[in-house]
Amino acid sequence: MADDRYSLKYTAFDERGLAFGDTSLTSGVSAQGAFARDQLASLDLALETLGLKLGLLTTAIESLTVKLSAQRLFSQTMGADAKGESANKPKAKSGGGIEPPALLKPAIAMDSAMADLKKATQFGPRQIQQVAEATQQIAAAPLVAAGGTTAVEVVKMQSLAARKGIGSDVHDASERQLVLSNFASDAGVTAAAFEMPAMKAAEMLAEWRISMKLSGAQAFDLADAANQLGKLPNGAKAAEIGAVLQSDGAAATTAGLAPAQAAALTAALLNTGAKQAEAGLALDSFTTALSKGDQASVTEQTAWKQLGLAPTAVAGGLRDKDTAPGTVMTVLAALNAQPADKRSALAATLFGNGDEAVLRMAQKLPDVNAAFLQVKDPGQYATSQLGNDGSVRQDALALSKTQQGQLNILNARSERLSVATGNALMPSADTSFQWLGSLADCMSEFG
Repeated sequence: MADDRYSLKYTAFDERGLAFGDTSLTSGVSAQGAFARDQLASLDLALETLGLKLGLLTTAIESLTVKLSAQRLFSQTMGADAKGESANKPKAKSGGGIEPPALLKPAIAMDSAMADLKKATQFGPRQIQQVAEATQQIAAAPLVAAGGTTAVEVVKMQSLAARKGIGSDVHDASERQLVLSNFASDAGVTAAAFEMPAMKAAEMLAEWRISMKLSGAQAFDLADAANQLGKLPNGAKAAEIGAVLQSDGAAATTAGLAPAQAAALTAALLNTGAKQAEAGLALDSFTTALSKGDQASVTEQTAWKQLGLAPTAVAGGLRDKDTAPGTVMTVLAALNAQPADKRSALAATLFGNGDEAVLRMAQKLPDVNAAFLQVKDPGQYATSQLGNDGSVRQDALALSKTQQGQLNILNARSERLSVATGNALMPSADTSFQWLGSLADCMSEFG
């Protein structure tokens, strides 16, 4: 079938003849109508054949362009080698290889990423083909594309998840493929909302799931919570909260806090001016101290007694999601009520190296309370409750409507076209590469 560009797709033909504007060819051939119709039918067939030949010619030219580009690159490389003795001449790339034609680069990058995914997942050809198709759809989706995430990154995020063990408990290949695709989609949307690189977002979500033993839905709800906390006035950014949870969130959830409450406590620590490393250390030491209960040492029990609190009651209150925020506030208030000369010593005894950040937090109780209130009701921000109206998706949607977001979406669509074009030309390129390889071998023998 001829390409639509060359066929007379919109030309009308009926028994009255072919109409071009206001001129009818039948007026001059009314006495020989049958003969005219035969001639016009032949003309239509000839034009259709011409369109087909033009389409084939276009494809041949594109294939020749790839081959000539490869030959030119080979010649340039050989020329550079011949002049390589000169110190002021640039050498070939550090890898010593030939740069592929720009037209093929997107397809080659995607092919390499897919090969790595195949290695990480052990998917068969059918699953890999399905992943390739789903990947292009994910990368072109506005909420993902708005953040600048590329299709190659979408594949790499799936490889990362597979190597982290996400989906390893799913034995059906199609279902596992869906788990990995959903992970990449969630990471891409989170990257857009958090304004962070896609691969860092994927690392963060994967570590949340592994260390805090969260499902995909729970991890995305945690992203919603961090994003919601990032909207507090003069507060920490969502990406900063997420990074601390990535390294030390497990200590807080193991102690008894719900993931969103761990995010709130993290935000409160960061809002005291603590850097991420200090906030992470304080989150770990503070929640661990509160969860010890009757495992507290004699010295620690003495410190708790000076605060007027029983360590077992504190540990019990922390494990109840309804009382956990109040328990944290009670401990901080009791610490802040102590004389200044005793406060530091008590904090050092109970919270170790995280004492300074905890002391600063104890002096900002309204901010701590505001952080807990910000994530108290999942119905106000969580995707599991609101669907597409969740906090992360709404911010990604807002970004997609900006000029930069629209440009990123356009780039994603352009990349999709470039990959498809490269894939279509790859057979011709493979032939060219083989020819160049044979030529290089021959020249090496004469060298």
